[in-house]
Formats: sequence, structure tokens, C-alpha cells
Amino acid sequence: MRLFLGLMAAVLIAVSNPAAACSPAVEQLSFKQKAEASNVLFIGGVEEAGDDYVIFRVSKSGKGAPAAGETIRLEHKSYGTCGELKFETGDVWLYAGDSPMGASRQIEQKDMETEIAAVVEMLDSEGK
Repeated sequence: MRLFLGLMAAVLIAVSNPAAACSPAVEQLSFKQKAEASNVLFIGGVEEAGDDYVIFRVSKSGKGAPAAGETIRLEHKSYGTCGELKFETGDVWLYAGDSPMGASRQIEQKDMETEIAAVVEMLDSEGK
């Protein structure tokens, strides 16, 4: 009986204390504000993606990025329960940092040659 009660208590404790969810201390910024605050901002296509890095070919250069046509290799990591950006070869991104809570977003191939400011405005107006 003691064993049964001990097991029941353990189950109740486990159920009442779910795993910690993502709760970053993030300011409530609009998408546009997040993009503007980023240290790096560009539009590029993924040339190669590994577990801890991603290589982009820049199509539209912005803040902290090499010129259009050049490549940039960036570190990539998981942010635990907050998520991880999923880069795949051939994808096109508006890149504004590695954090899933930031302004980096996968965009459509047709937007690859669109000016960065126009893509940011579009995503901001869509509430992305």
C-alpha cells in the first residue's frame, strides 16, 4: 500500500509540474523593430546547413552582411524549448540573427531580389 501511495504521489507531482516552456525575457517589439535592432540583416539563399552552422549566398546585403553574391557562414544553435530555426539547402531567408524569437524568416523565392526594407514592411504588416 505504501508503494502504491508513493507511486501515486510521484505521478501527481509530475503531472502538476510540466516541463518548463519557453519564456524568454523579450521586449514586445514589432517585427520591423526587431529587424532594425538586429546586428546582421540580409536576404540570402541557403547553400549549406549543418547541425551548428549555415552558409548563405547573399542576394541583398544589409547591416553586418557581405556584399551581394558573396557567402557568409554563421553559427547556428537550438534554443531549447524556445525552438530552432530550420535551414535547408535552397531555402531563401530574410536573416536577422539565429534566434527563433527574432526577425529571421523564411521567405519565398520570388522575394529573393526584393529590397530588404520592402520585405521587412511586408512581414511587419502581416504580423509575422
